[in-house]
Amino acid sequence: MAGKGNRKKKTVSSSELNDSVSCIVDKCTVDTLWSSLNHLRTSLGLQVDSQEDQDAENQNLNGVITKLISAVQSITINMDRMKDIQEKQEILIRQQGDEIDEIRQRGLKGSIIVSSLPNPTKGKVSLIKTDDQLRREKLTMHEHVISLIKDKYDVNLPESDIQACHRLPKGTVLLKIWNRKEGSVWESLVNKIKSPENNAFNVYFNFQLTNTRSGLLYECRMLKKSGKIEKFFSDENGQIKLKIKPESNDKVRITYVSKSPGDTPITLTKKDLLKLV
Repeated sequence: MAGKGNRKKKTVSSSELNDSVSCIVDKCTVDTLWSSLNHLRTSLGLQVDSQEDQDAENQNLNGVITKLISAVQSITINMDRMKDIQEKQEILIRQQGDEIDEIRQRGLKGSIIVSSLPNPTKGKVSLIKTDDQLRREKLTMHEHVISLIKDKYDVNLPESDIQACHRLPKGTVLLKIWNRKEGSVWESLVNKIKSPENNAFNVYFNFQLTNTRSGLLYECRMLKKSGKIEKFFSDENGQIKLKIKPESNDKVRITYVSKSPGDTPITLTKKDLLKLV
């Protein structure tokens, strides 16, 4: 037949197929390629000059397609492995993040945020004195906060128990108490803070929390406001608990808690919290 001698056949060697190729694919792409290769294997037709040429061509193409299908299978397996590795990494990262947050929270023990926001509609003014007021009255911030604690809770905090006392942004004050030994005034103050007493006195003492736990506490306030939970609690260790049902006395802890014995403790995210309630 004319032109038979000039015909050049393209073959694909095994070495070409065995070269490593690094790429990023998604499952949809792999599925499409898989379907296309199988379709190609069954439906491919070629115009060749003889049966011998056709057999050789088909054998070569069949070998190529087989190797391609094997490559796709390998990609699929590797994708599943990568997904499993990624899921394990995400779990590990969360566990490490929660552990770091717990360590930070422990470092905040003894720290209290003092606040007193003005509310003109209710006739309330801020009871935290300005620096000018303190100078005029010849008071230190330590003395002023000690006086506020006495007025609010009738607790006498010795100035020698205070490690630090200074202003923070937004008009609040940080009070850090170092003496937390058994029988110290710290114990009495903690009990008073955790009990709703003298709320009419417009000064509030709250245990300092990490940013993560402050965000959780805010979400708890919103859930309480919307009626989705009955109560929420926080303590001097930075632990947050919920009382979900009015008729139940059970408190559900949501910070650094294990789901079952032996599990690594975690702190709930906002998404976890919404699922819980």
